Amino acid sequence: MRSNILRTIMESLIWISFFTAVILSFYFYLKFRYKERIALIEKGGSDKFLEQWKPSFKLPWIKISMLLVGIGFGILLYVFLISISYERFPLISSASLLYSFILLFGGLGIVLGIHLEKKQKSNNG
Repeated sequence: MRSNILRTIMESLIWISFFTAVILSFYFYLKFRYKERIALIEKGGSDKFLEQWKPSFKLPWIKISMLLVGIGFGILLYVFLISISYERFPLISSASLLYSFILLFGGLGIVLGIHLEKKQKSNNG
């Protein structure tokens, strides 16, 4: 029993430290890139070469985020239905219900993301 708890704690610490390392690496990369650009501009250098390195492809962040929100909502609804009606309807706990909720709410999330993106484009010009 004690070793199981220690194993769970160690696994949690490993994941927390992994995500902390990834986030801190990204933070320090952006921080030093910003400082380097500021130093270049202060010395009288041109920042024109920075303009050519801008990516031409933009990720559709609104669509991706709404897809993930939809998938999360589908899983949440599945867990809620299982917890309520498991004794009354034992067949409702099948994996097909989980996948159907994920696909249904994921698709609704994408549709909502497209709608929000069109709305944002029409507001910006």
